[in-house]
Amino acid sequence: MPVDEEARLTRSCHIMYMWYLLALHGLKYSDWRRRDLPLPDDIPLLVKQQLLGAFTVKADAARSRRAMPPRLKDKLLCYILVMGLIIEKFKLNLNDIQMDLKIAQKKLLTLTRAIGCDVQSRKPDRSMGEIQKIAVLPIPFKLPDPSKAKGRKGGR
Repeated sequence: MPVDEEARLTRSCHIMYMWYLLALHGLKYSDWRRRDLPLPDDIPLLVKQQLLGAFTVKADAARSRRAMPPRLKDKLLCYILVMGLIIEKFKLNLNDIQMDLKIAQKKLLTLTRAIGCDVQSRKPDRSMGEIQKIAVLPIPFKLPDPSKAKGRKGGR
């Protein structure tokens, strides 16, 4: 943690927000069936409303049930990756976060590249360990060229 009090407060707020995001991501199907989602008790009401508004949709308005479609789950994963990058000073070990999130490496690499990170492979110090994937956000940040992303226009 930083020595400066203001920087320490900012970093601890980032860590708490990341914890709330991870708690929302970790909800199981049976949790979504409940009327009240089992989120942490100490989460502020304003933050809870923001998270539910950004990452869930009302599945049944009469029973106040919520659901998280795949596109919003991917959005939540991107937020988690960005918060991890901010906390770790824009270098994130993807092997660690993959175990925490319990998602496939291919999907994690796709989302990492979608937010603009370069992925580097690094051999561990020990010869028996697996290759580590490190996501690095390059500076200056380069946005993708929209003319190349259009794809093939078929004249069929």
